[in-house]
Amino acid sequence: MDAEDSIVTEDPSDPVRIFAGRLRRLQVESGGPSVRDLVRLTAKVGVPYTRATIHDKLAGRSAPPWEFVAALVGACALHAGATPDLRPWRQWHAQMESELAALRTGRRRAVRAQVCPFRGLETYTAEHTAWFHGRTAAVQQVLAGLVANRRGVLLLGPSGSGKSSLVQAGVLPALAAGQLPGSDLWITVLARPGKDLLAALESAGLPDVRGHSIAAAVAARLAPESSAARLLLVIDQFEELLTPAASDEQDATQRAVIDQIAMAVGTPGLTMMLILRDDFYPRLASQAPRLLRALAPGLLNVPADLGSQDLYDIITAPAEAVGLHWQDSLPERIIADALAIDSAAKPARRAPVTVLPLLELTLQQLWQRRHDGHLTHEAYQRIGGITGVVTTWCDSAFEQLAVEHQPVARRILTALVRPADESHDIPAVRQQVPVPELQILADVTDPPDGDRPTRRTVDDVLTVLIEQRIVTTHAVGHLEGSPGAPVAELVHDALIRDWAALRRWVGEDHRFQDWLRRAGERHTRWAADHDPGNLLRGSDLADGLGWAAQRRLPDHTAALLAVSQQYQRTEIRRARRLNAVLAGLLVTALAASGLAVGQRQTALGERQTALTAQRVALSRQLAAQSTALIGAAPDLASLLAVRAYRTSPTSEAATSVFAAAGLPLRRRLTGFADPESAVVFSPDGHTMATLGADNTVRLWDVATAQISRKLTGAYFGVTSVAFSPDGRTLAAGSGEGDVRLWDLAGRQMIRATLPGHTGTVNSVAFSSDGRTLATGGRDATVRLWDVAGGQFRATLLGHTGTVNSVAFSSDGRTLATGSGDATVRLWDVAGRRTRAILAGHTDTVNSVAFSSDGKTLATGSGDATVRLWDVAGRRGRASLAGHTGAVTSVAFSPEGQTLATGSGDSTVRLW
Repeated sequence: MDAEDSIVTEDPSDPVRIFAGRLRRLQVESGGPSVRDLVRLTAKVGVPYTRATIHDKLAGRSAPPWEFVAALVGACALHAGATPDLRPWRQWHAQMESELAALRTGRRRAVRAQVCPFRGLETYTAEHTAWFHGRTAAVQQVLAGLVANRRGVLLLGPSGSGKSSLVQAGVLPALAAGQLPGSDLWITVLARPGKDLLAALESAGLPDVRGHSIAAAVAARLAPESSAARLLLVIDQFEELLTPAASDEQDATQRAVIDQIAMAVGTPGLTMMLILRDDFYPRLASQAPRLLRALAPGLLNVPADLGSQDLYDIITAPAEAVGLHWQDSLPERIIADALAIDSAAKPARRAPVTVLPLLELTLQQLWQRRHDGHLTHEAYQRIGGITGVVTTWCDSAFEQLAVEHQPVARRILTALVRPADESHDIPAVRQQVPVPELQILADVTDPPDGDRPTRRTVDDVLTVLIEQRIVTTHAVGHLEGSPGAPVAELVHDALIRDWAALRRWVGEDHRFQDWLRRAGERHTRWAADHDPGNLLRGSDLADGLGWAAQRRLPDHTAALLAVSQQYQRTEIRRARRLNAVLAGLLVTALAASGLAVGQRQTALGERQTALTAQRVALSRQLAAQSTALIGAAPDLASLLAVRAYRTSPTSEAATSVFAAAGLPLRRRLTGFADPESAVVFSPDGHTMATLGADNTVRLWDVATAQISRKLTGAYFGVTSVAFSPDGRTLAAGSGEGDVRLWDLAGRQMIRATLPGHTGTVNSVAFSSDGRTLATGGRDATVRLWDVAGGQFRATLLGHTGTVNSVAFSSDGRTLATGSGDATVRLWDVAGRRTRAILAGHTDTVNSVAFSSDGKTLATGSGDATVRLWDVAGRRGRASLAGHTGAVTSVAFSPEGQTLATGSGDSTVRLW
C-alpha cells in the first residue's frame, strides 16, 4: 500500500465505518493494491473511480453505493488473480443500509459525532433525507405542481437556491413514500445533461434511448410494469443543454435532443421535470420555444426566501439527528446573520434562498471545528461568520498548499470555470473538464525548456482540492461495460460568485480560456472534415503561438496549432513562388511595353493639357459655390473650399480656403484618460455628460469646453445616463445592476442608489414630469422608480431577452421598451401592465424613440431596418430600409418631422 493510505479506527456505533473496515481488510487480503492501483483496476472492470472517491469510501467518510462495492471487490479480485464472490458483500451492504435506516428513523439514537450531517456545497441526495430539513413548503409546492400538471413541470430558481437538493432529498423521497396517490409505484430516472444527455439517460435506467427516442424508451421501460406505474424523468441542471455548442454538429445534436424532450412531453405514463437556473430562462425561450410552451402550465419557482423557522430547522435538526449540541444562542446568532443578508430587499424575518450555500458551508465548517460534540461561538467567529465563510474556507485550503503548488491549483480552478459570455448573456458557470486534460492545463512550467510537473504533483494538488470539497470528480460514459473518463468540476457555482480570489483569477485568465474555447470549436470542425478553412488563422493563430510559448496546451489543441502553422508556412511558400512568377511576367511585360511608351508620350501630353484645363474650371466652380454658402452653411462651405483646392490650387480656391479657415472654431474637448462611450446634453443645452471607460461621468460646460464636475462611484462600468427634464438630476446605470441618482443642483455626491437589477442596466429614461425613472436591464426586466423618494415602484415582466432601450411618451402615460427577444412592448405606466406587443423585427431591438406628439414610435434593430409604429393603433406604419448594418440608435428632431438613425455600417441617415 502507499504511504498515503492511512488506517482508520472503526467506530462500533457507526455502520459506515464498520463496512469501510471490511473493505480495507479486503484490500490487504488481495495483495495490498495501492489506491492508485485501484483507480486503474476499477477502470478495467468497467466502473472507474477516482483516487479521492476510493480514499473517501475506504476511510468511511460516507456510505458507498452498491455499484462502488461491486467495482472494488472486482478490482481486488483482478489484482489477486481470483474470481470475485459478491454474495457475502451483498449481505454486509444490506446490513449497513438497514442500520443506517434505523439511525435515520430514530430507532437508534446513538451519538455519531464522527458523521457530518451538513453537506456544505454538495447536493443532498436520497441517502441524506434524514438530514434535509427546513424546505417543507417548497417540497409541497413541487408536489402540488406535479398533481396539477401531470405532463411535467419546469422548476426555476437562482444559482444557490438548492434546487437539486430540494428534488433529490425532498421531492423524490416524498414520492417514494406515497405522498401523491400511487407515487410509491413511480419509476424515477434522474440524469444530468453533461456532454451527452442520451448516454446519461441510458446510464440512469432508460434503455435504448439513443437507438430510438425518449418517448419510445419510456414506453419500453413501462411496458413490463403495472398499469399504475408512471415514469418521472428528472433532468437536473438543464442549462447545460443551452450553452453555446463547440461546433455546428454539436449544436445540431443539442437541438435534436431538446426537440426529443419537447416531443416526449405528454407521452402516456411520463411526467417530465426540468430543473433550470432562472438566469437561463431567456435562452430557453429563444432556443426551445416549443418545449417552453409544453411545460409553461407547470412552471414553478423555488420560493425566493426562507423564514426564521425554516432556518432554525435547517440548522438544528441535522445536528440533533447525530447527537451534536449547540452553545447557547449560537443558532439564533446564525439566523440573525442570515436574515441580515439582503435585508433591504427582503421583508422582516425573511432571508433570500440564495443564502443556503453559505449557510450549509458555515455549518459544515462548524462541525469540522466541533469541541467535545459541541458547536461553538468561538469556531463561528474564527470562520468569519456566514458572510465570510466561503473566502475563509477557500483561502485557507489554498494556503495549505506548498507555495510552488499554488500556481498549479490556480490553473486547475480557472480551467473549471467557463467565463461569462456577454454576447450570449451567459454568466460565468462551472464546467466539467476531463482529468487528463486538466493535468495538462495545470502545467505551469516554461514549455520550451522547463521541467514539466510530474503527474503525481498535479494529482496531489487535485487531491487536496477534492479533500477540501472545493473540487469534485466522477466518471462518465461507462455504458455497456466500457471504462469511463474521469471528469472534474467545482463543487458549486457559489464559489464563482462568492470567492473573490477565484473571480479575480478567472478575469485574469479570461483571454486564454476564451482562445482555448475557440480553438476547441475549430478543432472539432476540422477533425470532422479536415477543411483548411477551419484551421487557426490570423490573430487566433498568432495568439495560439504566443500561448504555446507560455503554457502547455491540450494535445488536440497543440496538434491543431501545429497543423495551422504548417499550413500557413505552405501558403507563404506558395505565395512567394507565385510572386516570383508574376515578377518575371512583369519584367517581360515592361520590356514589351517600353517600345510603346515613346509613341504614346506625345498623345498623353496633349491629353494632359486638356485635363488640366478641366480641373482648373471645376476648381473655380467649387470655390464660387463655397463663397456663396459660407454664411448659410459654413460646414458645407468649408468642405467645398478644401475640395476646390485639392482639385486645382487656383487663386479662387486658395481664397475660399482662407475664408473657411477664418470661421469660428468648433471646440475640441480634451482630458480623457479612457475612451468615452456616449454623450448626452442637458435639456437646456448648457451642460453635456460623457461616459468614460474609467467608470466616471464627466459634466462639461458647453460654452467653455471645460469639465465642471466629475461623478465617480464604487461600482463597475457606467452604461447609460439621462438628465431629468429640469436638469437637476442625473441618472447613471451600471454594469453591476444598480442606478445612481446625482443631485446636480445641490452638489451632493449621490442622492440615492437604486438596486434591484441582476445584470447590467442598459438604458435609463425619465418621464416628462421627472417624477418617474424607468430602467431596462440585461435580466430581461423593466423597473419603475419614484425619483423624489428614491423608492422602487414596480417591476414590469414580459420580455424574454435583455431590455436594450426604454423611452417615455411625451405625456408620460406610455413606456416603450425594446428587447433582445426582437419585440417592442408598450406599457401602461399607471396600470403597470403591457398595453401592446409590437412584433415585426427579426433581430434584437436596439433603440426606441417617440415623436414629440407621442403618436409615432420609431424602432431600430439588428436586422438593419427601422420601423415606424402607430402608437394609438398599435400597428406598424412603415418599414425603412437602407442601412447595411445593425441600427443602433434612432432619434426624432424636436418638431418631429425628421428621424435620424445611426448604424453599424458607419452611416447616419435622415428620413
